Amino acid sequence: MSLSKDGQTPRILVVDDEPSILSMLRLRLESMGAAVVTTPRGGEALPLARTHAPDLVLLDVMMPDVDGVTVIEQLKADPATREIPVIFMTARDEIDSRIQGLELGGHDYVTKPFNTAELLARVRAALRVKALQDELREKNRLLEQLANSDPLTALPNRRTFDEQVFLEMERSRRSGQPLSVLLFDIDDFKQINARYGHQSGDEVLRRIGRVLAGRRRAVDLVARYGGEEFVWLLPGASAENAMELAEWLRRTVAEETVHTSEATIRVSISIGVSTYVPAEHGEVPTSALLEQADRALREAKAQGKARAVFRPLTLLEEAPPEEGFEELAGPYGPM
Repeated sequence: MSLSKDGQTPRILVVDDEPSILSMLRLRLESMGAAVVTTPRGGEALPLARTHAPDLVLLDVMMPDVDGVTVIEQLKADPATREIPVIFMTARDEIDSRIQGLELGGHDYVTKPFNTAELLARVRAALRVKALQDELREKNRLLEQLANSDPLTALPNRRTFDEQVFLEMERSRRSGQPLSVLLFDIDDFKQINARYGHQSGDEVLRRIGRVLAGRRRAVDLVARYGGEEFVWLLPGASAENAMELAEWLRRTVAEETVHTSEATIRVSISIGVSTYVPAEHGEVPTSALLEQADRALREAKAQGKARAVFRPLTLLEEAPPEEGFEELAGPYGPM
C-alpha cells in the first residue's frame, strides 16, 4: 500500500546508527512512494530536518554521538521542526527512554527488533496525523487571513489598520521619526455603481487595490478603510514625502483604465494627508492624526475633487474650523 496521499510524496527522515536498518528502511519506504533521507548520526538530524522539512522522523534512541532523547529535545525546541512527528525506535529494555521521549513530544515508538508491518502501520498513522494537522493549520491561517483582510482587494481591512496604527504611532514616538497618513476615496463612486452596476464598481476597487499593493514599501500599511475609502500609513515619511506620494497616487489612478463587461471606466480620487512629528506634536492621540487627514479629505472634496490636500496636525479643539490647510504637489521621489 502506498504511503502517498492525494499525489503528495511523504518525506521521511531516518536516523539510526545501524547501516543495515538504514538500508532496509530506505528500500521499503521508497518502494511505498516515500522520499527518504537517512543519517547514522544523531548530530545531523536537526540540520537535515531543517533542510528537508520531513513529514516524519524515525529516530533511534541509542546512538554513539547524540542520543535520540537529545535529538527530540532539539527538534521540539526549533520552531522550524517542532511540528514534525517523531517515531522512536528502541530496544525492548529501554522503557525509561521511551517514556522520556513520549513526554518530550514523541508521537509513537516501535521496539527493536521490529516487525516491518507494524512499523509501516505506525508510519501510516503518523503521516495521517501530520496531514490532518497541516490541513488544520492551513484552515486556521485562511481564517486569520479572512478576519484581517478585505476579500475584494486582498488588502488589510479596517480592523487590521486600527490595530496597527496605534503600534506605529508608539514606534514613531520612540524613534522620533515622522508618521504620515493618506486617507482617500474614489470620487463619485456611488454614481459608478448606479450607472454601471456593483460588479463594475468592485472591479474599480480591485484595480485601486492592485495599484496600492504594487507601490507600498515593506514598512507601509495600506488598507481598505471601508466602502470606497482607503488609507495608507507611511512610517518615516515627512509631510513633503507624503504629499509627493499623494500626487503620484492621484495621477496614477487618473491614468488607469478599468475595463468591465459594462463599460470602460476612468476614475479620480481625492486625498487627505496629515503628518505626526513627535518633536513638534508630543503626546497626541492617534485619532487626531486620522481626523486631520479626514478633514483634509473633506476639503479636497469641497475644492472640486481629484486633488490632494494637506492639513498640519493639531489637537482637534485647537484646530481652526476650515483654515490652515496647505496644498503641496511634486513628483513622488524615494523616501
